[in-house]
Amino acid sequence: MKGVRRWRRMTCHVERCGTVGCLGLKACRVCRAMWMRAWRRAGRERITEKGKERATARAYANVYQGRGKLVPKPCEACGATRAEKHHEDYRKPLQVRWLCVKCHRERHRESRGRRPG
Repeated sequence: MKGVRRWRRMTCHVERCGTVGCLGLKACRVCRAMWMRAWRRAGRERITEKGKERATARAYANVYQGRGKLVPKPCEACGATRAEKHHEDYRKPLQVRWLCVKCHRERHRESRGRRPG
C-alpha cells in the first residue's frame, strides 16, 4: 500500500546488545537509557561555573514569576507589551529588567562591546 509506513522491529545498533528495538528505532530502550545517562554526566562537566550561575538565576526568576511574585511588565526601553527578563547581575536573580526581544538583543550587544544594529 502506498503511503502506509510499515514498522519493523530492528536489532539494536547502539551497544550491539542484540535485543529487539522498539518499532523502528535505532536503539533498544536499555541502550538508549545507558547512552542518555552517559550524555547527561558528560554534559554536567561541560557546563562552566558562569553557565551554572545563569541557569540558577533564570530558574529562580521563573519560579517566582510562576508564583506571581515577579510580575511581567512592559519593555523598559520602548514600552512594548511583550517583554522578557534580563539579568544585569546573575547573583541577584530577582532583580530583572523587562525588555522586549529587540531591546534585549541590543542590550547584550552593548554589554559585549559590539555596535547595535
